[in-house]
Amino acid sequence: MKERDFRSRGIAAVCVAAIVSSLLGLVLLIVAGQFAPTASNQWITKPGDVAVVAAIALIWAPAFALIPSALLGYLVERPKARWILANDGNIAVHLALSVLGAMALSVLFRIVLHLIDPKYPLLDLFGLGLFIIIGVGSGLAWWFLVIVPGKRS
Repeated sequence: MKERDFRSRGIAAVCVAAIVSSLLGLVLLIVAGQFAPTASNQWITKPGDVAVVAAIALIWAPAFALIPSALLGYLVERPKARWILANDGNIAVHLALSVLGAMALSVLFRIVLHLIDPKYPLLDLFGLGLFIIIGVGSGLAWWFLVIVPGKRS
């Protein structure tokens, strides 16, 4: 694969990873029952509330996921994709490394926040979960947009 194609596919993979991560997060929240009206969760009462959730999932969530996806793509996915294209690797190892890289990025982010202001705890399971979702989305995007086409050429 030419360097120019690799770079442009990598940029596309970062953008797709932000969108896929947001949609995966939304699906997980729906499956977990976070959007079902319950006694403690009565905020979805009108049809317009569903539109608000969709807007958050399709506009704001990818905007927030773009920076971690770009960092993960530059620091983890790009070197890993080059290695897989030069050697032989499978999707399971690729996704596992993407998730581990995302978890490491989450831990580094929490350490920096804690050093800036100690009121932020070092362990944030919700934030770690979000970064794991970003890792899965990034791994899938890089696999299908960069690695699979690179193996064909």
